[in-house]
Amino acid sequence: MDYSLLSIIVILISVLFTGAAKGGIVGASSAIVPILAICMGGKESVGFLLPISFFASLISAIKYRQDPDWKALLRVLPWAFVGILIAVYIGDHADNEEFFILLAIVILLGCAFIIIQHYTKRSSFTASHHFWVIFFGLLSGLAAMIGNATGPLISTLFILQRFPKKQFVSTYVWFCFLTDLIKIPFHVYIWHSITSQSLLLGLYTSPFMVAGAFLGFWLVKKLPDKIYKNIIITLSSLSAIILLLYQL
Repeated sequence: MDYSLLSIIVILISVLFTGAAKGGIVGASSAIVPILAICMGGKESVGFLLPISFFASLISAIKYRQDPDWKALLRVLPWAFVGILIAVYIGDHADNEEFFILLAIVILLGCAFIIIQHYTKRSSFTASHHFWVIFFGLLSGLAAMIGNATGPLISTLFILQRFPKKQFVSTYVWFCFLTDLIKIPFHVYIWHSITSQSLLLGLYTSPFMVAGAFLGFWLVKKLPDKIYKNIIITLSSLSAIILLLYQL
């Protein structure tokens, strides 16, 4: 497939942002996913990013291997798997326009949750309650499969559990790594969205993923939470709105 110069720029930025997201800048990839979907197509864009996301998650999981909260992960992962299965069924029966709309809704929902979490000093949620584990687990699995956009949702659950920053980042990274691993067979054998062509394009652009991951590691240490969260919320919301308007 031939890509225009603008499409190539969007692809490279999306790979960079995916690496940054797995490096700890939660939700960074959500900011570019809708624009990439317009350039490549809904399922095709998600399938292209998944192997890149997986290897970026692997790099981050190795770096943050000592600090994840395994108890929290084991509680939420089964529900995320159910969410992935629901998304597989929905995506398999949706045309490209419906997939675009669902992708935008999932990203806006994630932005809404992170805005609530960010600007509410005392959350009314009881994060330890089993209902919220199920709720965020299902939505995170759905968002992970539909648009590699699980960050804002699953991070809300982990932040509400008041993890220290290092433990939060480690648990988030390991959740992404494990869900990416689970998703790959569905993309290959059911959606057919991972192809030899998309893998080759991912290989060519992988240096940008590595650069993004290390940029994420650096920003986690340097950027105040409020600044980078405001940037990601704004970019994610705008890009999802653009995707919805694109369908009108």
